[in-house]
Amino acid sequence: MTKKSPLEYLAGFAATAVLSWFLLMLFPFYPSELMIVIALALGLIGMKSPRSGLMLAILLSLIAATYQGALVGLTFFIVLVIASALNTWDIASLIASWILAFLTPVPSLAITPTIFVGLHERQGDALKVGVLSGITIFLLSWTRNISRAGLMLVPSTSSYLQKAIPHPWYFTSFIPNFDTFTVANLSGYYAPLLTNLNDFHIYVLLIAWGIAGYLTALLASKKKSPRYFVSGLVGVLPATIVGYLFIQTPPAQIAAVLIAAVILPLAYIPLQSRIAEKPKDSRSAVPNPVPVVTVPNDGRQLAAIMFTDVVGYTALTQDDESAAAGLLETQQETLRPVLEKYHGREVKTIGDALLVEFTNTLEAVNCAVDIQKTLEKQKLLASNGKEMKLRIGIHVGDVIHREGDVFGDAVNIASRIEPLAEPGGICISRQVYDQVWNKVNYEITELGLQELKNVQYPTEIYRVSPDKLKE
Repeated sequence: MTKKSPLEYLAGFAATAVLSWFLLMLFPFYPSELMIVIALALGLIGMKSPRSGLMLAILLSLIAATYQGALVGLTFFIVLVIASALNTWDIASLIASWILAFLTPVPSLAITPTIFVGLHERQGDALKVGVLSGITIFLLSWTRNISRAGLMLVPSTSSYLQKAIPHPWYFTSFIPNFDTFTVANLSGYYAPLLTNLNDFHIYVLLIAWGIAGYLTALLASKKKSPRYFVSGLVGVLPATIVGYLFIQTPPAQIAAVLIAAVILPLAYIPLQSRIAEKPKDSRSAVPNPVPVVTVPNDGRQLAAIMFTDVVGYTALTQDDESAAAGLLETQQETLRPVLEKYHGREVKTIGDALLVEFTNTLEAVNCAVDIQKTLEKQKLLASNGKEMKLRIGIHVGDVIHREGDVFGDAVNIASRIEPLAEPGGICISRQVYDQVWNKVNYEITELGLQELKNVQYPTEIYRVSPDKLKE
């Protein structure tokens, strides 16, 4: 595990403490002095594990919500369960959306954390944060007797009435009266909420929030640097339009969120280099960078594995087997200087396929691009006049070295990724993408989750386009 720098420890402390402080203010219960102590304590936890600190802050807010009303606490418990399924980045974004919705005079800004996640170019995460922000704001609006929270709608409100901090103050003050949890009380409290769920406007609004994050991420992956401003602005437009049409969000609120969407990149761009290389979900949890090893010894090591395969080679051998074999040898001789240039180790050939190992993921991808560009220039033609093209697949992970050969899931996955590439194309796994996306100038396109033969879980695949530069 990489050791954190002092700045990262400080950032974890500050972010956790500040978010916890504001979160505890959603349902006022703790005396000011105690809130300071709690926020600082959670900040200390956040130095090591921001997620743990933020989850504890939500739990303490649940206690405060329960003091406001047993059924209010029950509703907030649902919010806690939703948050527990998220990672650190997403939990922080969720809490920030609540703070903006309920503790600022501009509740429409609650959607801006979703836009921020979108700028980080994780389309799945941005979609998830957008939808869950909408759902949790809907529930919290209900518990706080708010009919509209920014761009979200709660058409019929609960009978919530905020209680003051108890004097004298005791921990036992928050313990609910369990007699409250009767079928009659539960049905009476939640019946109007269930009625609200028949309102199609709510679902349109939730979809708009999800689209806001997804669209921002989609555009941000194609339009870097200054054009991030366009991504944020276009991403938030559907939600603002729907909010204006369905719940008559005031023009001033809409203007505020549009301005914020344009300004957000000013905060994101300086942070981009610090957060870009850190995986945000389990599928991309690969250490970075791959350790450099000049001569592989027997045993386990981390490596980038490249598989190449000649398109239509079987058909070529049927036309003229000896010519096809000679052409294959010519191609491999052409490729070997490129492999050496990027320190790739040719492990073995399997028919017309080539298995290559790299100790650096970026070099593996750059080598693949160089290979395709070299073959494009050479244009090796078969006897039938067809150009010989390669498909290339790359994955990074643990491999087992044994007597010069390599084995393991990383090898299997790379071999299964290769057929997904177009003739003359390159496909890479999510793990490879997370290590190289901000270090290359050519376009990388997400292909989504793909089922790979003999691989237990779907794998997220990306296409590398050597001929297309980033805009």
